[in-house]
Amino acid sequence: MTRSASLNGFADLVRTLGGDPERLAVAAGLPHEALVSPEVRVPLEAMAGALELASRELRCSDFGLRLAGFQDLTGLGPLAIAIRHSETMRDAFDCAQRYLTLHNDGSTLALEEDPYGVAGVVGLRHVWPLPGAPYRQAMDKALLNMHGVVSLLAGGDYGLRSVELSYRPAAPLSRYEELYGGVRVNVGRSVSMLRIPAESLHRSIEGAEATLREVAQFYLSEQTAPGECHFTSQTRSVADALLGSGRLTTSSVAAALDTPVRTLQRRLREEGTTLAEVIGAARRDKAEQLLADASLSMSRVASLLDFTDQTTLSRAGKRWWGTTPREKRRELLGGAETA
Repeated sequence: MTRSASLNGFADLVRTLGGDPERLAVAAGLPHEALVSPEVRVPLEAMAGALELASRELRCSDFGLRLAGFQDLTGLGPLAIAIRHSETMRDAFDCAQRYLTLHNDGSTLALEEDPYGVAGVVGLRHVWPLPGAPYRQAMDKALLNMHGVVSLLAGGDYGLRSVELSYRPAAPLSRYEELYGGVRVNVGRSVSMLRIPAESLHRSIEGAEATLREVAQFYLSEQTAPGECHFTSQTRSVADALLGSGRLTTSSVAAALDTPVRTLQRRLREEGTTLAEVIGAARRDKAEQLLADASLSMSRVASLLDFTDQTTLSRAGKRWWGTTPREKRRELLGGAETA
């Protein structure tokens, strides 16, 4: 789920392009209220689907990029204040990483090593929480929004080196280069990210006020459900995002959280769990979703869970449910026979 603030500007942009925003929202599975209030909780898939639908029907290949122009940091509410008044860029990143799930369930940020191995460069990634192929318009919007926030905090140019896209964009590359200040845009990469100078993370944020930051952070901490474990929640978000990519390993989860493996394990123990348990829970919940789809073969289910074969899936099923995945599928489908 995500706050409908993610749709700020959607109605205006659609109308500008000659479309009917209410009809498109309903067709994508969104309630009308999502277009008039930023606080409605809506399915992330429906929000992303609305952007794809609008792009197709209105013949606007850069719809997500245009929508980013209608949005700014204020759409994050109190989190915007905490980010804007952080002491350094790295503090702002840590704040966003910790509290972004209050705005968008399953979403997080990650700092990664430069994919080209360039010294002094890191990758800033928005971890996409929906499985399967990316929603191009929503990813376009998310990346450009992230670029806008970093530019704001840095007071302008922050030395962006390149934009990496894990998908082939619908809009011409020239459009991206125009919006990103002429830097190179590379497509078909393993993940989508902004490559930025590592030193930029140490920049102080001009005009930051400690009092405003402390008030905003106190409010954000109060919005967290009693007993909720921030680090466990972030780890689960990353596990969900990596599941099915072939990259769900201890080291990849730790890298996505920009945390050494041993530190990750220690923090999870402090919150009463382990990385194996978090990954296992992610796999179990995803397995139940996949098994409820009778069109998927058991070998395909195993593959989408990053298991090496059906035997491994079967062992996991007995551990999770005390029965085989095939029997679990019959239960989920109300006893219907499956292939």
